[in-house]
Amino acid sequence: MIRDLQKQIDYCRGVSPLYGDIFQTFLTFSLAHESGEGDPQLVPFFKALDAVRAKRVFVSWIEVPLLLAGALHHLALIGKSPAMAGYYATCGGGYEAKERDALARTIRQTLIDFPDEITSFVRDNYVQTNETGRGLGWLLPLLSRWRGPGQDIILVELGCSAGLGLIADHYGYDLAVPDGRWRAEGSPHFCHKIEAIDAGYPRALLDKMPLLRGAITHRIGCDHNPLDCRKTADKDLLEALIWGDNAPRLERLRAAIKTQIPFWQNGSISQVRGDIAAAVPALAADAAALAQEGALIFFFNTIASCYLDNAHYARLKAAIEQAFSGPLGDFECLWVEMEMPRDNEALPDFAQDHEVLLRRHECAARGVLETRYFGATQAHPHTFWLFDG
Repeated sequence: MIRDLQKQIDYCRGVSPLYGDIFQTFLTFSLAHESGEGDPQLVPFFKALDAVRAKRVFVSWIEVPLLLAGALHHLALIGKSPAMAGYYATCGGGYEAKERDALARTIRQTLIDFPDEITSFVRDNYVQTNETGRGLGWLLPLLSRWRGPGQDIILVELGCSAGLGLIADHYGYDLAVPDGRWRAEGSPHFCHKIEAIDAGYPRALLDKMPLLRGAITHRIGCDHNPLDCRKTADKDLLEALIWGDNAPRLERLRAAIKTQIPFWQNGSISQVRGDIAAAVPALAADAAALAQEGALIFFFNTIASCYLDNAHYARLKAAIEQAFSGPLGDFECLWVEMEMPRDNEALPDFAQDHEVLLRRHECAARGVLETRYFGATQAHPHTFWLFDG
């Protein structure tokens, strides 16, 4: 855990002074505990945390640090830790670097007061943020392929969390495009910039977006632990894992949850629990059963497959290739990924040096999945670069 906390501290430099100092406090306490010179009053917390780490396998280095931080934020959001709430913008507070020592003392007291609540949060939850600002990462590639009104679309999101990404076409956008601005009403509302070689290409795509709402007939999500924001516990988890110094992001999450409610009520959104690679055959069968002739079957994932190791990712890719050339072979199919580059990925020159890439995969001759690099952005997008157009 020491190395994991240090990596989070490194990430926070220039990004979040508050969370950098939260992770630094956990690191200081952990180093003292492991050396045998820790605070005796923190022993119950570390004993409970060690028991959790002994029983649960954490797949990624990000999990324990982010869940610990999320537990503190959760206690503040639900009113159990007013002292911690004072440091979070999401709770009406704020933080300055000069408060570092006071923050450390507050965290210490919170660990003393709530060891079971904090460690059970780490034990029982997975890191799922369901970033609502990634919608254009799948909308733009979809618009580049969709033929327009008359062609139904079935969406399948891999790694959907609470499924808030599945309704991104109903969000609001104020976009700076090469030939001016493009706007659409909706909630939550996002401001992004789109750049492209062809100045008219982004607008040509975006002008079709209002028509999508009538074309998407089913929205299916798959996740190893899907969340349902109609449940208080699931909604609270998503809120807790948003960093507490980012109040606008919490507001956008809450707005997205409200926008999603009618989709649950009319039955147009559904979720499947399972591994995103192993579930592909069943998802493909469901999509084929729902699709009308000429429909476009659209699989997508945003910051999900980058957490799979190479073998797991290869299984995912093979499963989608088999689905597109097999049970979905009579339909138009497209798989889009908004993901960080993979360690072993051979990139064309124009796709180099980007944090996140937009990949388009579709079956060509002989049913082989071929990849095209559609564009690039960031994990928390503010600019989209389109390589097409």
